[in-house]
Amino acid sequence: MTKDFAKSRKQNDASKSSLPGWVWFVVGLSLGVFGSFVFYVSQVVPVDAEVAELLDQPKPNTSTARNKVEDLKWEFHEIFPKSVVPIIEEYGTDGTKHQATTPVSYLLQAGSFRQAKDADKLRGELILIGLEPKVKKIRKDNELWHRVVIGPLDTEIELTRTRNRLAEASIESIALKVN
Repeated sequence: MTKDFAKSRKQNDASKSSLPGWVWFVVGLSLGVFGSFVFYVSQVVPVDAEVAELLDQPKPNTSTARNKVEDLKWEFHEIFPKSVVPIIEEYGTDGTKHQATTPVSYLLQAGSFRQAKDADKLRGELILIGLEPKVKKIRKDNELWHRVVIGPLDTEIELTRTRNRLAEASIESIALKVN
């Protein structure tokens, strides 16, 4: 004899009575409200006489600690940019150590003219691209020349950057070493 198990399960499920959805909603809502109330009550602690005495005690004076901190003067922000550390030893590209050379400054000559107005014209162009050129008058072979120079530039990085800016403006330049 065979028995149909599927039909018997359906009959058992149907025989159980389930609660309507609104009942579950009301039960869940009341449990949530009750839990919130318990949490609120646990956070509010009534003040006892002993606790009030502890709260009324004077706190340590923090203003003296603040004054000590404010009295400290942090001068390294001002000293650091002004300090120069000489480089005594350098490493070459091959990794060998050698003595550092004396610092060399550079001047970039952007042009040399016989007429002062030509030198001033070039000087104006250089000012427009953000450089600070100077016009120097030099006598060579009993003739007066007006050199447009930029500098002194203390590092080769500054020299290279300035030369690149001049090259972008289609101005040729000559680097002159100054001791």
